Amino acid sequence: MCLVALTSFFIGAFLRFGIATNPLIQETSSLAPLAAYLSKNIKSLEVVVGVILPILMLLVLERLKRGTDPGWTVLEDGRALLQSSILESNSPASFDSFPARMVMISLLVMAVGMLALGIFETQGRTVVLSFGVILLLLAGVIQLVISKLGVAHK
Repeated sequence: MCLVALTSFFIGAFLRFGIATNPLIQETSSLAPLAAYLSKNIKSLEVVVGVILPILMLLVLERLKRGTDPGWTVLEDGRALLQSSILESNSPASFDSFPARMVMISLLVMAVGMLALGIFETQGRTVVLSFGVILLLLAGVIQLVISKLGVAHK
């Protein structure tokens, strides 16, 4: 994917800035007709190099690439090993509430900011206050889920 993006970028930059808008290409040069055509059709050049060329390159790479990538095999083996160790342990999974609490606190901080902005700003007050209330409700739902899951796993 990165190869396709970089190739498309460099081909586009070369055609656009190296040929189409290059002031060093003289009218007597063999590149003059190409430069004139490209400079007249900049939008078409952008579509071809930015959309069509990457799609064609991806199709060709997909056709050339056969079989399973070795990295995928390593990931699949690791997933199978992890799954088998979880099934063998027979212990219930513990619930870590830290990530959920981080999200909840972030939502609360944003909600307070939106509510303060809605109180002090007159333009678009309804939308901003509504957004603040929605963020407060989301934080409350996350707190309920944390408390339910925390009680269930104790």
